[in-house]
Amino acid sequence: PSLFYSGARHLFWMQHLGMPDALALDKIDREPPGFHPAFPRFPDIRDPVHYPVLPGFVATIVAWVTHTKLQWLDPIDGHHLGLVLLQGVLLVLFGLYACRLLGRGAGIVATLVCALYPTVLGHTPNNAKDLPCAMFYAIALMATGVGVLEERVRHLYSAAAFIGLGLAAKLNAAFVFPTLLAWSPIAWALLYRRRKAIPRKVVIAYLAAPFVAFLVFFITWPWLWYGGPRDWYAHLAEYVRFMANFGSSERNAFTAYPVKALVFMTPPLVLSAALVYAAIGWRGSRENLVRWALLGLWLAVPIVRIAAPRSNFYDSNRHFMEYAPALCAMAGLGAMIFVDKLRAWLEPRRMGALGVGAAGLVGLGALIWPVAEYHPYETTYFSSLIGGLGGAQQKGLFRIGPGQDPRVNGTEGDYWFSSARDAFYDLRRLNPQNAPIGICGPGRSHAMFNILDEPRFQFVEVPEPGFADTSFLYISPRETLCWWREVRRYESERPLLSRIERGAGLIYEILGPKDGKKHIPYSPETEYERNPDPRDKYQYWKYEP
Repeated sequence: PSLFYSGARHLFWMQHLGMPDALALDKIDREPPGFHPAFPRFPDIRDPVHYPVLPGFVATIVAWVTHTKLQWLDPIDGHHLGLVLLQGVLLVLFGLYACRLLGRGAGIVATLVCALYPTVLGHTPNNAKDLPCAMFYAIALMATGVGVLEERVRHLYSAAAFIGLGLAAKLNAAFVFPTLLAWSPIAWALLYRRRKAIPRKVVIAYLAAPFVAFLVFFITWPWLWYGGPRDWYAHLAEYVRFMANFGSSERNAFTAYPVKALVFMTPPLVLSAALVYAAIGWRGSRENLVRWALLGLWLAVPIVRIAAPRSNFYDSNRHFMEYAPALCAMAGLGAMIFVDKLRAWLEPRRMGALGVGAAGLVGLGALIWPVAEYHPYETTYFSSLIGGLGGAQQKGLFRIGPGQDPRVNGTEGDYWFSSARDAFYDLRRLNPQNAPIGICGPGRSHAMFNILDEPRFQFVEVPEPGFADTSFLYISPRETLCWWREVRRYESERPLLSRIERGAGLIYEILGPKDGKKHIPYSPETEYERNPDPRDKYQYWKYEP
């Protein structure tokens, strides 16, 4: 919500340029006169000075048009639509550069795979930082590849601008630079060494890229240059300080966490096609090897960054989803390798077009099925390799012990509680009298953002008086917020009214009032119960089971 608050505050500033403190985001004790945002500064009151505003501002503009001016949508749906439209534009750019870099067939397939990749699709309407950053990151790397292979500097300058726009979504876009730093010597050795000189214009564009990127980033986040030059430095320094501190943990060993996310959160067909390309896609020409190296580093950098000691992360694969578009690009090329071999085998039998068409339909069905199976909770997708979401939850796939941020535990499911709005619509139907509702998962403040219509819900959190007496209990599991041991305790005390699952795993459920009976828990035991994180005992238990 704080990202949408920031977008609204920037729009208000643009509409009131002469008003003192219209964009004074660091003054947290008051709002400017006449500013009434739909969303507060949540979860941290200082978030607006710590996170760039570009995607949130785009969402705010669309919501301002569709809600404030046209009265077509409520504020929540207006912001969702804004992020969907932004992702649509980014997919078009992704497709254009994918076709240019990978070839038309592979580029079309890669774009289709990216559009239907569960993580990407699930975050499209909700995520105002990670997904836009990952898409700008992808477009920047592909534009650089096109610029180098074709020696066209307009693509290199465009890549620099895309890096800046990515930084205006999240700092992760800065990792484009180490990716290119590792790739550039490979490209030079294969394309120029002992063959020809690097064109002067390409060298200039390369050297100018960091400056262009920073300029775009600086311009597209007005908070950075709000006030005088002394304020500019203070705003930028605070942002860098926060990100540097937030990005580190006490874990001193490597972790397989990102590899597990890559393998088990990718549809098997996409994973197989990407592996085909990784195995043999480098063959054929120097240009093919240059392209293969770029895609390989694009995939590897976010994985290695998270696997390395001292890195900080939580929330499933959200903090390193830059790998997903890379995997989709590799899958597009891998699919074309398969198509070429299939066509070569079928054409002597006069079945080339028919066979390729049938394979295409099967492939499209395999891409659509995970979406159809998990919609609208695609972010919780896990493949059959782990037993779906249920298998991931029961195995405690994302459990990491001391040293790592404890918020990583239990994030196999709907860790952002994006399903809360659906649950509350269910509660409207089940609870027409608007009786108090117990809530285990998101806190009251978080829950209230998800439904704005009247009458407002009366939520009772776990440690509050009256929780045990509520006639309805909404549960969405996530360790540290609603432990699995809590979930199964409540399931043993109350009857089940509604349960929403995907992949045999729990998204959310609604339980009825305590009836004095002993119920068999509806959820199976998980690794989080069998081997609890030793830090749990130091945390405030909402209600000790």
